[in-house]
Amino acid sequence: MISIRTKVKLITIVLSVTMIFNIFVTYYLIQDEKTDAQIINIAGKQRMLTQKMIGELHRMQRNKKEGEGEFLRAQGEFDRNFKRLKAGDLSVEKNEQISGALQEVETSSKAFDRLTFSYLDNNSDPLLEQIYIQGNKTLELVDNTVQAYEAYATGKRDFINQIQLVLGLFTLFVII
Repeated sequence: MISIRTKVKLITIVLSVTMIFNIFVTYYLIQDEKTDAQIINIAGKQRMLTQKMIGELHRMQRNKKEGEGEFLRAQGEFDRNFKRLKAGDLSVEKNEQISGALQEVETSSKAFDRLTFSYLDNNSDPLLEQIYIQGNKTLELVDNTVQAYEAYATGKRDFINQIQLVLGLFTLFVII
């Protein structure tokens, strides 16, 4: 027969281990959500930069020098952010949906870049229609990528919340 003192010690140890594990899970969740928020913000900024590049092309029709400078700045920032999302410090673990979406964005944005740089070099107005079509396609793909990041982050958060719920129920079971 196990004494009451031994049972209390055992319950205390189990509760302590469960609470410590729950603290670590909560800490991980908070840190992971910070990274997810930063990723989603940058992916959302990509959407804005795509719109800005298309807008600057309109502006270049009136004032080529001013619009071109802003376009090149937006395009450079888009490329830097994209590299961070794809392989840099903010790249997510391998997720097939996000990897596929990023690949589509990369292909579309390269086509958009080729058209816009051809336009900048030749100032050929017939290219503008193609540029707008490609820009809108890129914008739609960037939007799909943002949605994929959001779904990924939500899935992780839901999984960790389920772990916390199980730990809470386990703690309650041990107490009872």
